Amino acid sequence: MLALAHKRISDRPDKYVGHVYGEKELGGTSVVYLSAVPFEKLGFPKYGEKPFPAFTSTALGAVPPAVMTVGALLGATYAFFRKRVQAVTDGSAASKHSGDHGHVEFEPLRNKLMTPFNWVLLLLMAFGCVSLVVRFALGLGGSTHLSDTYPWGLWILFDLVWIAVAAGAFAMAGVIYVFQRKDLYGLGRTAVLMGLLSYSFVMVTLVADLGLPWHSYQLGLQAPGHSAMFEVSWCVGLYVTVLLLEFLPVPFERWGFQRAVSAWRRWSGVYVAAAVTLFVYLLSRNLVYAFATAVIFGALAWIFRARDEKAEPIMLAIAAVTLSTMHQSSLSRRGGAARSRSRGSHQSDRSRSGRFSSTSCFASETWRSATSSPEPSPEGSAWPSRPRSSSAACFRSSCWPAGRFGSVPTCSSSRPSSRSSA
Repeated sequence: MLALAHKRISDRPDKYVGHVYGEKELGGTSVVYLSAVPFEKLGFPKYGEKPFPAFTSTALGAVPPAVMTVGALLGATYAFFRKRVQAVTDGSAASKHSGDHGHVEFEPLRNKLMTPFNWVLLLLMAFGCVSLVVRFALGLGGSTHLSDTYPWGLWILFDLVWIAVAAGAFAMAGVIYVFQRKDLYGLGRTAVLMGLLSYSFVMVTLVADLGLPWHSYQLGLQAPGHSAMFEVSWCVGLYVTVLLLEFLPVPFERWGFQRAVSAWRRWSGVYVAAAVTLFVYLLSRNLVYAFATAVIFGALAWIFRARDEKAEPIMLAIAAVTLSTMHQSSLSRRGGAARSRSRGSHQSDRSRSGRFSSTSCFASETWRSATSSPEPSPEGSAWPSRPRSSSAACFRSSCWPAGRFGSVPTCSSSRPSSRSSA
């Protein structure tokens, strides 16, 4: 495609400016342009040659050190507040007659599960399952009417709204356990349940958004240092397991699984240390970072290990705040990239290797002079005849490769192709 573009310029130097827009901008884009008018006059933004992934890779490279720093700070903060609260309770006469240290006891409510409202929710869930099947059968474009040109909108709103709804889970975990606000303990289980449900919905939405879930094993094999979505996928996936572990005591206590509760209390810290170490290694592929993370979180798990039945799941709270902070920051970077796309559609879409995509199409821009005669409508075109005027008119035809919005390559035309010799 680049050779064809340069050949057109060399064959008709009087017709085209000597620049292929998109060849070097942002490292090279998936659509390139030719013009008889300088691109600055057409409002094309001026970009450097540095691709966008080079900016995100710098930010993502700071995540592993941030994980270690945040985890260590949260552990130190918990130790400080626990010591202060212990000093206060030891001096209180009321605390000597209470062994729960501010914990409240929960009484199970024996209510009917299948209420009319819950039946309605089950029907909505069934409709959602059918919609998920339709999404994989027809593609994201066929099931949502989204397109490669305008993929953002209500879809990404529903994708991200669950993150905001679930924010209470890690916020309450941090406030109750790290900062020792035991007066809010009664709100903790509700917040954790809401977080578990919300992040489970996020996982389902990501699967529907990205597609090809049977290729998910690639998350363990690839190491795209520039991809915020790679970091978000691992971060959200591991955080869901942390939320599940935080919520497990509820069904264990309901059904009297005391041995399971003891195992949960004993091994949850070990799981947190292993999960966070895995996250850091997969993101950095650096054994030094992974070893340092294992040492930091392993030490925290040993220091704060359960010594009695009243032990707090502080390691789960530390993991919840740490992982949530990491992926929330990555989502903000993703949102910033989306805003950049809305300000200018001519940015890099190359692969990490920097090579031009073989499925990209060449966009031909033909500009007409003021003295030309009206151009007849192309045969079979839905566009009306259009006189050639002094104002530059852009006719672009572009093809989109097969991808997330369909199962077959599709072509779209924003104006009819030119019938001139160019």
